Amino acid sequence: MICPYCQQPVDRFLSSEDGTGGFRCPACGADGVPLLYPQDYARHPAVPVSIIGPTGHGKSVFVDALLTHLERKVRWPRFSCQWMDQAGMRQTRDRLRLLREFGQLPDATPEVFPRPQVVRLRNVPRVGGCQLVFYDTGGETFRDTDKLRDAGRYVRNSPAVLWLVSLTDLEYPEQLTDLLTVYAQAMAEMGGDPRRQAVVLALTKADLLIDRPDLPPAARDFLFNDDLDPAGDAWDRLGAVSDALEEWLQAGEHRQIVNLVREQFRAARFCILSAQGAAARDQALQMELMPRGVLAPLFWLWRESLPAVRAGDVPYFTLAEAVAAATPGGTVRLDPGEYVLPETLSIAGPVRIEGPGAGRCAIRSAAGGAVLSVGPTAGAFFLTGVTVEHTGTAQADVVAVAGGKAVFADCVIAGGVAGPGAGGDGVRATGTAEVLLGGCVVERNGGNGVTARDAAAVTLTGGAVRGNAGVGVFAAGSAAEVRGVDLVQNRQSGVYLSGGVRGAVRGSTCRANGANGVLAGADARAELDGNACDKNGGHGIALKDRAAGAVRGNTCTANGAVGIAVVDRVTGEIADNRCDKNAVHGIAVEGEASPTVADNRCGENKKSGISYSGTAGGVCRGNVCTKNVGHGIRAAGAAAPELTGNTCRRNGGHGFVAADGAAPQFGRENVAEGNTGGDYQPERLGRRGWFR
Repeated sequence: MICPYCQQPVDRFLSSEDGTGGFRCPACGADGVPLLYPQDYARHPAVPVSIIGPTGHGKSVFVDALLTHLERKVRWPRFSCQWMDQAGMRQTRDRLRLLREFGQLPDATPEVFPRPQVVRLRNVPRVGGCQLVFYDTGGETFRDTDKLRDAGRYVRNSPAVLWLVSLTDLEYPEQLTDLLTVYAQAMAEMGGDPRRQAVVLALTKADLLIDRPDLPPAARDFLFNDDLDPAGDAWDRLGAVSDALEEWLQAGEHRQIVNLVREQFRAARFCILSAQGAAARDQALQMELMPRGVLAPLFWLWRESLPAVRAGDVPYFTLAEAVAAATPGGTVRLDPGEYVLPETLSIAGPVRIEGPGAGRCAIRSAAGGAVLSVGPTAGAFFLTGVTVEHTGTAQADVVAVAGGKAVFADCVIAGGVAGPGAGGDGVRATGTAEVLLGGCVVERNGGNGVTARDAAAVTLTGGAVRGNAGVGVFAAGSAAEVRGVDLVQNRQSGVYLSGGVRGAVRGSTCRANGANGVLAGADARAELDGNACDKNGGHGIALKDRAAGAVRGNTCTANGAVGIAVVDRVTGEIADNRCDKNAVHGIAVEGEASPTVADNRCGENKKSGISYSGTAGGVCRGNVCTKNVGHGIRAAGAAAPELTGNTCRRNGGHGFVAADGAAPQFGRENVAEGNTGGDYQPERLGRRGWFR
């Protein structure tokens, strides 16, 4: 949320230091943030109404007219508005009573930094809720950079500013460009940038313009019919009026200000209004307040301050409402910005959500359970170009897919919180879900990066899974494929294939994970091809239990245990891998495992190049073991591998070792040369034609 004083983002407010109630901003130190302001903020984000303009151009009267319209004229279903603090409410009520009952206009606003006035709007169609934060200071403030830096400093961080201009009250035609010079200089001195802001240039006192024959018909028609329905065609109507007013101003003596605001601000919108409805005499209205067009600036502030969502061509400012309104198979497009969800966003039907890029657009929520919950869906759900992040402390996965097909492309998924009620996973697929992640980054989750259980299937191509507290990718479902993914710095293994899953890890990097690079166990069927498994705390690759694996063309370097470990009753093929500089063995075959270990290169490991123990067997063929600190190939215990065509050179121990009663079948094609401890132990292993 943002502070109503400095408009900087804060996670929470502090207790007030002056004891007068309210909160204190940790960013700017201002006291007096309304106690009700942070409550349910996700449903009611702040929309700053940062008003600028010369003296006498109707700034204060506009605020009063807008509040009058919202409180007395608006008839949107379920709509309500409410003040967020007693002091602001009472001060404004006194001023409104004089205006509404006696027609008395407010005195000139003092040139001081204004106490923000906060009004909460609820249930605005397509907008949802928001909190209007009003700022209004004296017009003389905008004639001087020093005054603007002080009394008008609220504009520095405003996403949009509302510039109220009465063309009939300008002192000279160039007054607007002079005011813009002051504004631009003050912003530069404050470290602000108008190019990151939108400006809504509102022509006030339209009652004095309406009889001008050159006033655009679209503007005149709007003043006579100013009813705006957020659920209807309001923005189309306002867009037509804005275009007409811009063209009208450019054709006259104010063309330069139009060109300047277009060049110096991120966006420029134009509207026309009459806050009073008729001219005043002696600071008093001659008839009842009859505001016209006062909602137009508010609609543009919604458009420029809140990230917009489009379901088809219809704009929304709440993601949930846009998704619910999308047609099956339709597309919801997100503008750059942050979409804060007050609760889990449930996706029940096939829809495509497209963002402008994960670095420019984020969907965030502090709700428990999940940020996004998908399925089962009748068709596919697509999410592209978005960051999805859990931001609170409640237990939650980030994305939960319970069925159907879900496709994520170029997304960042982060912030899952683990606990008894949730795994804290980045992506959790269950049931019969089919989940595809292409070019995504799944990071900083309290559980696994990606989890697949039940009969779920997951496919990851490209991207990264990193910095998760659990496993990078855990799959115990029907199928899993990881292709070209960086799996780094996960607290447990990079990939864990379990259950009866059919899993493949290809062309991926598994580096600096706390446990293993890749682990397969419990009846998993694993194909591990062309991966780099380096610097993991445990094994580079490990197969255990009753897993069957084809481990081909991998490099396993500098791991904290074994390069490739095969234990228990594992079968399969370990071929064409390179296992160097690991803290234990290059390849270890233990327990009752009996794989084919062929054509591997194992060098400079701290113990043996290849080690057999337990009752392990299988074929060990065509491997080259060089410069290992221990032995080249070692068989111990009751191990009985078939050793054929292996080469062991320049190892620190023996070339070949049969220890503790091991009985390897030793063929004549094996070669041992230059090993420090001796080439064969016992020596009969080296006798030509010796077999056991």
